[in-house]
Amino acid sequence: MSQDDHFYRQTQNLSTFWKRKDLDRVESIGLWAVEEGNWYPAIFQVLAMLYRKQHRLEEEAKILKIGIERNKRNPGVARRDFIKRLERVNELIASSNK
Repeated sequence: MSQDDHFYRQTQNLSTFWKRKDLDRVESIGLWAVEEGNWYPAIFQVLAMLYRKQHRLEEEAKILKIGIERNKRNPGVARRDFIKRLERVNELIASSNK
């Protein structure tokens, strides 16, 4: 199996567990995928949504930064969307520290 096939399967598994609301599995699969070097935008998007839902803003910012870095070569909108989302989460972090 090629690396792209493996990364694609990780993304599919993550999506399946997200739909089932199995958030512990979502996080474990997502972090494993990131650790293995997966660059698919869906991995970072789902983890960011999970962290926002759980009010874990620092973790959301961290995963978005990794997603931005990994998607430098991606000509799509994912990197731009991650940058916008990171700006927003940084605003939330700043306002919660007041």
